[in-house]
Amino acid sequence: METDTELDQISKVLVVDDNEIDTLICAKVIESHRLAKEVVVHNQPQEALNYLIGLAQTHPDQFPDLIFLDLNMPVMDGWDFLQEYKKILVSISKKVILMVTSCTTDYKDFAEIKKHQEISGFMDKPITADKLKKIQEDFFN
Repeated sequence: METDTELDQISKVLVVDDNEIDTLICAKVIESHRLAKEVVVHNQPQEALNYLIGLAQTHPDQFPDLIFLDLNMPVMDGWDFLQEYKKILVSISKKVILMVTSCTTDYKDFAEIKKHQEISGFMDKPITADKLKKIQEDFFN
């Protein structure tokens, strides 16, 4: 059995996804299994960027430890978000795990993911407790 300390290693998770059902599922799984102390959800990528910019400028210590980024969103997709996110990263020293999420099986996306060092990995939807625990084991232990 894991201790509360192990479960609380992830301080803050940010979920960026336009699908409210996917964000609800992800947040509930994280909260119900106590895999993070705080879950922040943004359904609009630009709002998430504004949130991150604000943290980077005023409270960089509160920057998320883990970000789930959906690739397929209208107006600003995950790739556009990533380009802006890279500009924010230069101003913080914290190691952030960025997991790309999608329902896609488009192999072009997988090839593109490998080109970006800011991306820690890919996770298909839906997000489950087992997948989150694997991230915790791989990146936070």
